Amino acid sequence: MTGQLHLLTDLEREVVDDLGATWGKLCQIVNPGPTRDADLAELIVHVHALQRTVMAQAAARAYPAELRLLGDSIRP
Repeated sequence: MTGQLHLLTDLEREVVDDLGATWGKLCQIVNPGPTRDADLAELIVHVHALQRTVMAQAAARAYPAELRLLGDSIRP
């Protein structure tokens, strides 16, 4: 990614990618029965929430007076 701004750390990107891979595995686990779509709809909300939480780290680094890093507090 030459010339591009890196907003997430390598570890953060890895976690987001791992969560995407976990989603793929969850899709393999859920049987193709009548409630499959509803069950997957319930699961994806949580996967996306975790991904967004990790990705919010970049915003917290950009705006430390307004947003906080996970495990930190807003700095005055």
